Amino acid sequence: MNQAKEARERRFISIYRKHVDEVYQYVLLRTGFDVPLAKDLTQDIFLDVFKGLWGFKRIYQTISGNGGTK
Repeated sequence: MNQAKEARERRFISIYRKHVDEVYQYVLLRTGFDVPLAKDLTQDIFLDVFKGLWGFKRIYQTISGNGGTK
């Protein structure tokens, strides 16, 4: 596994562990305490976060003119 991929995975794991309980509780409340739906939606949210980590970095590099040097 390359270093960039490993770093991205570590960053995601950190974000997930820090926020999963709070996100789940919020989603559970908003779904009327529908546990299966809240679990599915929480999973979907974090899947989107994972997918977005790479896209955000590319957008930032494009806007900043960094070109991937950081």
